[in-house]
Amino acid sequence: INGDSEIKIYADGTLKYWASLLRDNKIKRVKGSFIFLLTETASLNVQQSESLFQSPFPFGVLFNPSRENEIIKEKCLAAGKAYSIILNDDTTEDIFKLDPDYKKLRLKNSVINIVNNFGGAVSFYIDKDCEIYNSTSYNFVKEEFKKRGKILKLISSLNKLESDSPEDIKSLFDFYYQSLSKNETKILLTSAENFLILLPQINFIVKKGYKILRPSSGSD
Repeated sequence: INGDSEIKIYADGTLKYWASLLRDNKIKRVKGSFIFLLTETASLNVQQSESLFQSPFPFGVLFNPSRENEIIKEKCLAAGKAYSIILNDDTTEDIFKLDPDYKKLRLKNSVINIVNNFGGAVSFYIDKDCEIYNSTSYNFVKEEFKKRGKILKLISSLNKLESDSPEDIKSLFDFYYQSLSKNETKILLTSAENFLILLPQINFIVKKGYKILRPSSGSD
C-alpha cells in the first residue's frame, strides 16, 4: 500500500523471516543538474518576457555589451536572474568594441568600459570565430580582462540546444536529461523562446530529482 511491501520467507510451512519495507517519500534519487544560458531575450513579446522572468527556475541571460542591453541587465538583476557577456563581432558601439586594428590603449579602454558596465556578469564568453580572437591582439585583450578578474571562456564549450522545430527541441532535451550521469552538471545554451517551450519538461524532470542550478563563475 502506497509503495510499502512485506517480505515473508517460509520453510516447511513455518515463517522463518519477515520484513516490512516502508517507502520514505523524503528519499530522492540522486540525479544530474542543468544550467540554462539563454539568448535572444530581446526578441520576446511582453507576455513571453513576463513569463520568462517570473519563472521559478534559475537561468542566465547571455548578451553583447551595449547601452541597449544595459536594460536587459537591469531586468535580470531585478528578477534575481544571472547574466553573462558574449564578445563577438556583433558589438558595434565604440566604447565596447574590440577591433583588432585598435591600438592597445583603445583596446584597454574598451575592456575597462565592458567590465565597469557589466562587471556583475557571472561569466565572460568569446566567440572563437570573431575577429579579435583570431588576431595578434587577442592575448593582450585576454590579459586585460584577467587583470580585472574576468576570465574569457569559449562559447563553443557549451552544449547548444537549438532547432527550428519545437518538437525537435523537446526531443533533444529528452536526450540530454536521459543521458545525464549522476552528479553531472551540463550547461545548455538555447534561446529564451526554447526555454519557455521546455518549461513543462523542466518541471517534470525536477519532480523526478533533477536540479536546475543558477549559473555561477565556477560552474563552467
